[in-house]
Amino acid sequence: MRKKLIKPISLLKNKEFPFYDTSHSDKVFNSISLINLNSIKDFEKKINKKVEFQRFRGNFYIEGIEPWEERNWIGKIIKINNVSFKVERNIPRCVAINLKPKTDDNALNLLKSLKKTYNHFNMGIYLRALNDGKVEVANTIEIKDYFHF
Repeated sequence: MRKKLIKPISLLKNKEFPFYDTSHSDKVFNSISLINLNSIKDFEKKINKKVEFQRFRGNFYIEGIEPWEERNWIGKIIKINNVSFKVERNIPRCVAINLKPKTDDNALNLLKSLKKTYNHFNMGIYLRALNDGKVEVANTIEIKDYFHF
């Protein structure tokens, strides 16, 4: 059974600051990072500070789901334009997120704020592509609930 989310989820293009976040460990290899913009907005609201989404160097940015909903996808398969991805794990963040894009401003200690606010250092999820294909801005995401690891 395929489950579609109630709201359409779309990929967004980051023309201004195209960062990438990849890992080459035994746990995740050639990963693709997916960031939920509503999780960032929730974080901003709770710390009462503007947090540029570019600080998280995502490959894919999505909106249209509840904040932190992406954390429930770990171990599941998502499909974007007929390309299947296994959702591997949360993305633990490093001090690089403290730097404001295109500057050396590190006035916000976002790692400390994440830990204090949510009791973790995570933002986003790692995906592993299971097949080849083309993914484009505005493609929708489907979740395959029946396929757990």
